[in-house]
Amino acid sequence: MKIIFKTLKEKWPEYFLEILVITLGILGALLLNNWNDGRKARNVQKKTMERMIDDMESDIERYEFLNRRFDVRIGKCDSVLQLIQTQKTLDDRLGIIAVELVSLYLVEAHTTTYEEMLNTSRIYSLKNGRLRWRIINYYKNINKWSTYIEKDNDQLRERMISPGLNDYWSIQQALWNDVPIDPKKYPWLNQELSNELNEIEHLIYQIKYTFEGNKSAIGTLSAISENLLKDLKRVYE
Repeated sequence: MKIIFKTLKEKWPEYFLEILVITLGILGALLLNNWNDGRKARNVQKKTMERMIDDMESDIERYEFLNRRFDVRIGKCDSVLQLIQTQKTLDDRLGIIAVELVSLYLVEAHTTTYEEMLNTSRIYSLKNGRLRWRIINYYKNINKWSTYIEKDNDQLRERMISPGLNDYWSIQQALWNDVPIDPKKYPWLNQELSNELNEIEHLIYQIKYTFEGNKSAIGTLSAISENLLKDLKRVYE
């Protein structure tokens, strides 16, 4: 035991230096490993955000397309409703029926990148709390407004299968296929006022209101996505 203590006393600077070198080596390796892991994580996050920027740009293009389509459909509804108020002849009524008005659209936002971030919890590792909130809020709004749009579309679908509109759809298909219409089969076509024409007018009003509601929802999503895109580009470009 005395020999051990004597050896330690004589060589403690040498042992201390050796322990220090080993400790520094271990700490250095840990720091390098942590730095490398952090670099990899930052690279993964940057690539993920770049994909999200692509998603936002595609979403915005889709919203712009839908906005233009809704403007066209709403404009057609207004024109047909005006024609209903001024119609006098059989040709007027056939012209009203011939106009294509109903084209239902869905919100088709890109969610793959966001779902991946949720599944890997990467969304919660974003240090920018404002950006994290904006991303989560955007996708919550997609779910909310797409639900409203689909609900309005479902109500319109139910209205479209009303028995009172059977003649409307039959005549419309015949007109689109250049099939001659026999007015005797549809005597109301020779009347300026009829229950059938009232049904058509009510349908067109509902189509217009549905598209106006859809357009409003798309406008909200478009504004949110544009602001989010600016934030993403500011941070990651």
